[in-house]
Amino acid sequence: MTGPVEIPLSPDQFGPVERTFAKAGGIVVNGFRYRSGVAALRILNGAGEVIVLPFQGQQVWDATFLGRRLTMGSAFDEPQDTADFLSNYGGLLLHCGAAAMGNPGLEDSHPLHGELPNARYDNALIQLESLDGAMAATLTGTTRQTRAFGHSYDATASLRIRQGSTRISVRMGIQNRQQRPMNLLYLAHVNFRPADGGRFIDTVQDGDILIRNTRKPALNASTAERDAAAWTAPQSSALRDVPPSGSMSVESVAVLRPVSGSNGQTHAAQMHPDGTADFVTWRTEELPLAVRWIIRSGDEDAAGFMMPSTAYPDGLGAAGRRGQLVCLPPGQTMEFAYEFGAVDAAAATALAAEITAIRRPI
Repeated sequence: MTGPVEIPLSPDQFGPVERTFAKAGGIVVNGFRYRSGVAALRILNGAGEVIVLPFQGQQVWDATFLGRRLTMGSAFDEPQDTADFLSNYGGLLLHCGAAAMGNPGLEDSHPLHGELPNARYDNALIQLESLDGAMAATLTGTTRQTRAFGHSYDATASLRIRQGSTRISVRMGIQNRQQRPMNLLYLAHVNFRPADGGRFIDTVQDGDILIRNTRKPALNASTAERDAAAWTAPQSSALRDVPPSGSMSVESVAVLRPVSGSNGQTHAAQMHPDGTADFVTWRTEELPLAVRWIIRSGDEDAAGFMMPSTAYPDGLGAAGRRGQLVCLPPGQTMEFAYEFGAVDAAAATALAAEITAIRRPI
């Protein structure tokens, strides 16, 4: 291969029988359609496989590395053809935003986590190229989201997987198509499977953690009182222990403020008892906050242990009152980049040491 090879994708290429679209070096890209009608790409890279939905949110529906499935447990055995968040909630990565994000508050009218999680993509493209001596597959796609008297933007997603790597590199770019500034929110909803007996490590100081209060405020409480009562400081650092299976019938949600290293990056990991780890890496300059979402009900089994975010996940109105809306000028684009996946025991040890050094600098 002398240069990048681009393969445009269209929905009519995907059928019930899985077939190979492209093969180069150690990369194989297959396409198929679930029984639900949702088109999917299976990308194999010699270290595992990733299943992506190129025309539905560009979700990472599933991934397997190091001989184990990374994805949360859910009631869905395959993706569903829907725009409703809770009717198709079982993927490893869902892009959330961009005109709104989070659970809508009393004054909000936006859908849960915004327009992007199940957005219909207008186009999709696979690119194969050699990078630093290893083959890489990159999936890109764009969706245009427009609402009269509201928002108008293009969201361009990009996902890259390298030959032999257990890391998934993601970019999301939002371009404001309006003649006025756009208020922007984004959350990378990365939903790992919890590791029994594992622990979470991150760069967050104990004082920079807030837990969502599950007690409902008084009916006559003001908006300011509701905002103040919504989040409370935890009593201990127990949030860093992976809860036992079946121990949480109600989801736990926390907001964290990570610290970056000298290169501007921060990391978080779920350490498995066998020494391997799941991880998320990003730049806090782009995504200054993180959400921790955990549930172990038996029906849902998920550890969104560090989901990079621009704001708290409690809707557009609350984000505006906290000053957490990102202002995107007309015609301008903002990009968010991050990596997630799994690492073996040796790499996990090195990652844990780096996280500890950032959290407690010498």
